[in-house]
Amino acid sequence: MKATVSILARIPKSGGYRLATLEKKRGSFVKPTDALCYYLRYTDALTGKRLTVPAGEDFNAAVVKALNVGNNQSAIRNGQEPGAPPVTTKAERLTIRGAIGQWVASFEGRLEKYKGGLAS
Repeated sequence: MKATVSILARIPKSGGYRLATLEKKRGSFVKPTDALCYYLRYTDALTGKRLTVPAGEDFNAAVVKALNVGNNQSAIRNGQEPGAPPVTTKAERLTIRGAIGQWVASFEGRLEKYKGGLAS
């Protein structure tokens, strides 16, 4: 069984609000124009209960949370540990320039370990 996670949007209407399930087009969720906040709905792999949990007010954060929950639920269903690296938003990702900077900064330490390994 495929672990599906739905994103629900809380949309205002006269006298209250309604919950609408977001559509997927070409594999991506379609952002509604007037949503107040978002919720995730999925079936827990361990308990089998249908859960609805808040996902926040930011659309991108809700999509990231849905991807992470979906990955963890799939891992549990497949008998694996749910500790896969979490999906992050674009702003939190490491760029190539940043990775090169980290590699250059760690070069001296790696060189010392290498030289120490040869002398032993």
